[in-house]
Amino acid sequence: TTQTPDDAVQVPAQSSGRRKDVIVDQVLASIEGTDSGRKMSQTQRDATDADLCELESIGKTQTPNSLDDPRIFGDYDVTYVSTGGKQIGNPAGGRFRGGLGAFLFRTIGLEQNLYEPNVVVNRVAFLIFGLIPGQVVLNGTFAALTAELAEKNEK
Repeated sequence: TTQTPDDAVQVPAQSSGRRKDVIVDQVLASIEGTDSGRKMSQTQRDATDADLCELESIGKTQTPNSLDDPRIFGDYDVTYVSTGGKQIGNPAGGRFRGGLGAFLFRTIGLEQNLYEPNVVVNRVAFLIFGLIPGQVVLNGTFAALTAELAEKNEK
């Protein structure tokens, strides 16, 4: 699906005037040692999420658009996951990454891999009882977020 200006979701500009590399460095420093954000306080999470929203606003103005840039494709380790207000469980690994699940299924890897033309492969690797390796792999596709898709997600 090709995104046109008419169907693009507008993210309000929330730029503080900070350079994007400064924001990225701040985010990376804030998530270090947090088990991909699982061990953050709500205050830390709110600050990190605000920084990421600012980066998203900056990204809306870049050329080429992220989804049109071939450098988006590759294999990525997930270093931060934030739970939305309506989210039940952790977005990466669900209930297996919290409380008892994290004890029984110790996470050893979170990945999101993007392949041409629009394939996404999410992977959660773990050790059952800290000994037996396992993984869950989810395959799907991705597309630019349109106003129509955003409205469906809010319901």
